[in-house]
Parts: sequence; structure tokens; C-alpha cells
Amino acid sequence: MRSLIRVAILCWGIASSSAWGQISLHSLGSRGPIETGARVALGRVLLSEFQCARCHEPSNAHTGQLDVSFFKDLRESVPRLRSEFLRSFLADVHSANESSRMPDLLVGYSTEARLQTAVALQAFLLDEVSFATDPKVMPLVGDAIRGQELFFSIGCVACHLDGVAGSRTRDSQITKRPGGRFRDQVSRKYTRRGLFQFLNLSDAGHRPRLRLSNEEGADIAAFLAVDQQKDLEGNQAVALVAEGKRLFQSLQCDRCHLKSDDSPSLDDVDRPLALSDLQNRGGGCLADNPEIGVPRFRLTDVQRESIRMALNAHGSDTEPAPETILNETLTKHACFACHRRNGVGGPTSISDPHFVSLEADLGDEGRLPPDLSGVGRKLTREAIEAVITGQGLARPYMVTRMPLYEPGQAESLAGLFAKLDIPNDEQATLREVAENQVGRNMWGRALIGSEGLACISCHRLGGRAALGIQAIDLALAPERLRPEWFRDYLLNPAGFRPLTRMPAFWPDGKPSLSGHGGSALRQIDSLWAYLNELDQSMLPVGLIDREALILVPSAQPLVFRTFMKDVGNHAIAVGFQSGTHGAFDARRLRLVLAWRGAFLDAENTWENRFTPLTEPEGREMVMIQSLDPPWDGPVVFQGYSLESETGLPHFHYQIGALRIDDSFKPLDDGDVGLVRKLEARGNLGPQWFDIASGQSLRSTGVDQWGLGKNLRIEVSHQARVQSDDNGKRLQVLLSPSERAQEISIVYVW
Repeated sequence: MRSLIRVAILCWGIASSSAWGQISLHSLGSRGPIETGARVALGRVLLSEFQCARCHEPSNAHTGQLDVSFFKDLRESVPRLRSEFLRSFLADVHSANESSRMPDLLVGYSTEARLQTAVALQAFLLDEVSFATDPKVMPLVGDAIRGQELFFSIGCVACHLDGVAGSRTRDSQITKRPGGRFRDQVSRKYTRRGLFQFLNLSDAGHRPRLRLSNEEGADIAAFLAVDQQKDLEGNQAVALVAEGKRLFQSLQCDRCHLKSDDSPSLDDVDRPLALSDLQNRGGGCLADNPEIGVPRFRLTDVQRESIRMALNAHGSDTEPAPETILNETLTKHACFACHRRNGVGGPTSISDPHFVSLEADLGDEGRLPPDLSGVGRKLTREAIEAVITGQGLARPYMVTRMPLYEPGQAESLAGLFAKLDIPNDEQATLREVAENQVGRNMWGRALIGSEGLACISCHRLGGRAALGIQAIDLALAPERLRPEWFRDYLLNPAGFRPLTRMPAFWPDGKPSLSGHGGSALRQIDSLWAYLNELDQSMLPVGLIDREALILVPSAQPLVFRTFMKDVGNHAIAVGFQSGTHGAFDARRLRLVLAWRGAFLDAENTWENRFTPLTEPEGREMVMIQSLDPPWDGPVVFQGYSLESETGLPHFHYQIGALRIDDSFKPLDDGDVGLVRKLEARGNLGPQWFDIASGQSLRSTGVDQWGLGKNLRIEVSHQARVQSDDNGKRLQVLLSPSERAQEISIVYVW
């Protein structure tokens, strides 16, 4: 197993100053003896990187890791290059760019013949491309100094370690002076506009997409592409273009490059030998000196032997082990330049100082990319995919930027991590096996606060700053972490990260703080419950703003669903800026309470998940309907809608075939009270509808009734008082037809 993993170091050339994006493939596997397993893995990586499936049909043993997609359209890439570079590259690819994966197709050609071939190919390619100026291509003149700072800080230096001659220690500034082999190579290859396009606007093969603004892309292009040499130009001689087209086809360039719409697809290309047929074969591309007409790759003896071993290691129907595939994928996509996994990869002594954090107090945990060891056990598959595609970034204090990869790559990696990292004997959480022992929101809130375990001393919570250092936001835990890992990590943080500053609050599985559920597992589950319900809960002690718990209606009504005393578990309280408020029971379909003054205190709702029951904060409360209405037929509450201009809620419900639109708002004539409007629909016979109830209900005049000490009810519609064993009810007569019937009721106190 260790020998397979070691391929990451060998392939990445950790001891050198280059990494995959610009590494010289000549250096891969050239650092001395290599174990057999690592050689096989190295050979598989090289088979993929050299696009061997272009000419040889891959077997089941190789299909999963061999990239058989076309390289990007040359019509996009050619205009980015400098004329001199393109010509020299076509003439002698390995002399012009030692890191290129492209083979030399001109073996046996004289220097003059190589140059003539390059000139013709260049003429053909330039004739195919478009040089139309797009104002979006290079909108800004970049700043090279800012570009150098970005190159170092956002992660470019992790792969291109010789980007500049200057360097820095962890506490010093970058040396602001030009230099560096990589920078020289880039400057010879790209125009500044072309490099900007490469960085900002296009897919670039194995290079992941960078999260750069246009301004940042222009700055980096200004830093790397030093000289503003003239761009390539079109208008090539017809005869030379025709000769270049012939050479492009005869040299079989279109096996790898999608040049035009009529280029053959891979299915149409003649591939005489499958990779499995190459076992134990010599000669061909793997020969020390390939024959004329055979592609020559820049291979060392070790690389040739590694490729042969990879071809011979698997039968045609044998698929590689998941860990082999994972390590090859992490190597191929540059993951080991920043991340460690199982002791492999990560920043080198050269790149390490350039990983910095906006939160110096976090130390290495705040500046170095996270270790990928066991990441499949830690993160959900959805979270892994989100991170890889750039959607789930959780460390804003880390200056180095996670690049963006394709969804297909993310899905594959997430599956491999999960398969390899989740232990078969992993214990289920309490919520899965012992529902009667699960934690509670209120205990979790107490534990996370400053009077409990003080998690908020180091961790942000829901975007709110921590009391001390600003570590990762705990509110992200439910959408990122697997609950099993969350439990196991809290029980033994040092077992996962030996140098972590995370305290062990449950040493030997025993709580360091009594109460709040009692056992370690129940306390941890309480934290999980609180974080999952954070958006419905009160902030913990230490972050809570007591005044923020008092809900204050603004210009538009404030609608708040809660468990409310006397109203029930389906209460919908509506607060108004005028200071007159009401509460509707969405289960029994009745207007229960009205009061004036302050609206509601949300503490019970947010802190303890509705226990104890919420009560009105104001004064002069009146009970409007204390009895359940005797509805005739099935009752269905259909929710509520808000008026677009005023925000006034309208409650919609159905009683049998009767459809009701019910709303209330403060009186606007200076009296303390509410006016309620009922809109009834349904082609039915007359029906009586409860609008008030209570033992003290009485008539006080024409169309007026009293209830309790202070409530006066006015109805300009046929009404009656009915008595039963439970008390008295004030009812209005509804006689809706095809047209809606509207009734107004006024409650004054």
C-alpha cells in the first residue's frame, strides 16, 4: 500500500522546483530505485498523461484513468501564443518546452526539414483561427506587482515553485524582483492577452479553473508575460496553408487535437493495437530510439520500464484497486501540491512559507490546506463534491484558493473518498439506534455558549464573529460533516489531528461538564441538534443580544409562527407597528388573542424549541375566541398570503365546501382595536360562523356585544349568540354564492 502511495511523491517531484502543471515529464521516476507497486502506478499515470489511448484501445484495466477526450480546440489556443514560440515548438517540441506531454513527430527530420514543416503547420493553424478583437478579452492593463503578490498568495506557487527568483520566509514580504525559469518559459510562450485568456476564459486541459476576477487575471498576466511582443497574425500564403493541412493530417495531429468540425472522432480513428496487446512488446513509442514515423516521447529508462510494467500488471478484464485510482487522480489533478493524504504530498519547504492566513492566531490550521486523510469519513459526499466544484468553501481566512474542477471529477473523487475512508465497523449515532437517548436543542445551546464548553470562543457561528480566534463556522457543520465523524472527532480530537488546538472535552468518553444530557454521547448529540436547528434557535450565551429577542414590527406586519399559550401549537402571531397585535390559531381556525404594547419575546421559540409556550409581551390582552368553533365538515388550513404592498397576511382555509379568506389589522381611527374582514366563497346554503366566544359574552346594544371586562364587538351583519355546555358563541350568518361575500367585524378594548 505504501509503495502505491509513494508514486505521488515521485510523480510530483516534491524535491524539485516544479509540479505537474509545468513539470518536465523527463524527471518523473528519475530519482533512484522505485518499488514495484510505485512503478506500476507511475506507469499508469504516464499512460494517461501521454494520451496513449489516442492510438491504442484501452482495456478495462486502464479505461477508468485514461483520458480519451480531445485536447482543447487549437483554434482557441493558437492565438494566445507568440509567433516565435509556436514555430520553434512545432519544429522541436521538447527543445521548446521540456514539460510538454506532446511527442516529437519529426523523428529523423533534418533541422531544415523540421523548420519547413513547422512553418507550414503554423501557416495552416493561423489560417484556421480567428483574430477578431473582443473587448472582453483583455479589459485591463494589469499591474505586475499585484500579479506577483497574487501568484504567491493564492496558490500558484504550490505548483510552479520556480515562478520567480525572489522568495520569502513566513514572516517576510516577497522579494519584488523578476526572474524564475517558469516565468521565463511563460513569457516566451504567451502574449499577455493570450495568458489572460488562458487564466480567465477557457478550459486548459488538466489545469483546474482558477477563481480569478478579470482584474486579477490581468495582474497575473502582467507579472508572468513580461514583454508585450506582437501577437500572431493571419493572412497566410494559400500554398503554404495547403501544405500545412496535409502535414497536419499525415502526422495524425487530429488524433489529439480537435481542429475542425470534420476532424475524425476517436471511434473513427484506426487504432491497430490495444494497450493489452502491447504487453511484453518492445519497440514502438517505448524504444530508446523510435523509428522514423513513430512518435518519440521524452522518456527515461525508468519511465519506459514503468509503462511496460503497468501494461503487464493487469489482465484485460482487471480493474485497478480504488486506492490506486484515487492516488493517480490526486496526482494527475495537482491535489498533492497543496494537500497531504496518508503522509503524502502537501506544501514543500519551498512552498510552505507562501501559504498564509488572514487569521494569524489560527496557526498552521488556518493557513495550510486541510489534510485529506480520512476526508471521506469526515465530509458528506455532497460536501466533497461542492468543495471540488468551488461551491462549498468553508475557510475564508485561508488566502490560498481552492481551484475549480469539473462536476464529473468531483463525483468520482467523492465516491472514492467515501469508499476508502468510511470504516466498515463504524458505529451508528444515537439518532439511528436510540431515539430515547438523543440530545436536545436547549442542552446544545447551553454547551456551545460561553457558560458551557465555550465553543464560540474559537468558532464563528452563523456568520457571527467568535469571541477569540475566528476558526471555521460551526453553522456549516450539518451541511458538511457526517454525524458519525462529528461524534468521533469530539470524543478524541487529537486522534484525528495530533497537533490540533481543539480541546478534549470528553476525555476517556466522560463529560468534563456535568448536566446537559448527562452522557458524552448525549451531550455531543445535543450540539448536533442545536447546530441543525440553529436557524430556528436563539443564539448561545456569549453571542446573544437580549434586545434582539424582542420582536419589533416595522412598517409592514411581522408574522411569527410559534407555540403560544392559549392559542396552541399552530399559532400565527401578527404584529403591527401601531402596537396592536393579534394571534390566529391555524389548527382550529379562530382569532384567539389581541393585545397592545410590545409584540413577542422570541426566546422560548428560538432557545428551547417552543417550551415554555410563548406569551404576549404587551398589556391589555383580550381573549376573543376561547372555544373551538363547531365546524360542520372537514377543516383544511391552506396557508397564508401577504398583500404585495402592505404585507398584511390573509389566512386561507376551507370548511367543507366553504372557502374563507380571513385577515385582521389595527383600527385607523385612534381606537385600540382590530378590524377583521372575512371573505366567504361557495355556492352553499346559509351557515353560521364563530367570531367570538366565552362565558361572559353578552349583548350591549344593536349589533354590539361585550366579552370580558373590556372587549366590545361590532358586527354590521346578521349575528346571534348560541349557548352550549362549553359556553357562549357569537356567530355571523354566511350566505355565499358564486360571488364572494364580505363581512367586517370590529374588536375594540
